[in-house]
Amino acid sequence: MRELTVEDNPERAGEQCISVAGERLVDSRFSTNGPDGSLARYWGTALRRIESLSILNLLCTDSVEIELPDLEKDLLDWEFAYCQFNRPWNEEGTLTSDTVPCAFRIEYDLEFWDRPYSIANLATAIEVVLAANPELQFRYWQYDTNTCIEGFGVSVLASLNRRVGEIIALRADLSRLRKLVKDELAAEEDRRTLVRRFSFPASIRSACEQYLIYFVQFLRDLGIEADVEMKEEAAQVLFSVAPKDTAEGLERIREALEVYLQLPIRPEVMVSESHHDVAVSQLQANILHLQSQITLAKAILQVKDATIAAREEQISTLRERIDMREFLPRRAAIPTPDTEPIIDGVVAVKQYDFKFLQVNFPELLRKLKRKW
Repeated sequence: MRELTVEDNPERAGEQCISVAGERLVDSRFSTNGPDGSLARYWGTALRRIESLSILNLLCTDSVEIELPDLEKDLLDWEFAYCQFNRPWNEEGTLTSDTVPCAFRIEYDLEFWDRPYSIANLATAIEVVLAANPELQFRYWQYDTNTCIEGFGVSVLASLNRRVGEIIALRADLSRLRKLVKDELAAEEDRRTLVRRFSFPASIRSACEQYLIYFVQFLRDLGIEADVEMKEEAAQVLFSVAPKDTAEGLERIREALEVYLQLPIRPEVMVSESHHDVAVSQLQANILHLQSQITLAKAILQVKDATIAAREEQISTLRERIDMREFLPRRAAIPTPDTEPIIDGVVAVKQYDFKFLQVNFPELLRKLKRKW
């Protein structure tokens, strides 16, 4: 066994480091107040010195923590950051096993966490991926059986004679696992969320975004509770809608959005005087605001760029009554053999080339009732 000793670290005042066979490892730290007793940590240049040692060689402390190389810390994301293992001795100092679980712990910053999924969702996704990919040979690991907040990740069972370098080399499998987990989280999010991408002209982007934001109130007036999120991504607007009650299903929201995007080009919505409900009035006000902003943008462009032929195509799209669906990616029409009601008495799918929705707008206005 290589001789490991503890000594003062001349490069970090007040800290102690580990020395291997007389060679001081400045990128190491020894402390006596780790979560499981004495703790030795290794990172950076120290990894090259310890990779040829066995796990047993390093277990001169109660626990060992190794920072994986090439770690890129991101406050807004998560990563497999550390490998840690504990000494398999009992209180009398007797070796109780010739193997030890090597846990790869996930690092994240809870204060800056900005993912669409929770920490618990992440832990669940890891378990799902491991169950579907047994060839990875990892097991889900959690420091506290009652909560993942105290630390979680994956582990492998390793012989005490296994070299540390072999354990560090598992980061390649961890990278694959990380990608699979992210794919699983994205797929789960897609199952819970309706996502649409819009490419708005810069001159009317703000007005169109404001109209989209009102969609959550439109849903609420139809009796559907949902959360919406909108952010810019690669010069596009990413619009996401997630029902608060998963039993609502995304299909109703999908069809409601299809109707909502058509409202600015439906004159019967604006001339309906028989409906005095505040929900209808607010809907009409939002449509009028969108149309007025489009008219203003058109006037500005015509004044500034009347002689520039390159702007003619953009100007032609700025009609007073605009179909918001024009800014969605083009999709081929899908013919449907029969008429099928979607929102009872309001929307039905019928067979037609590009206009495959049959909308009863007077009935829609009657259903837009807000409870005070």
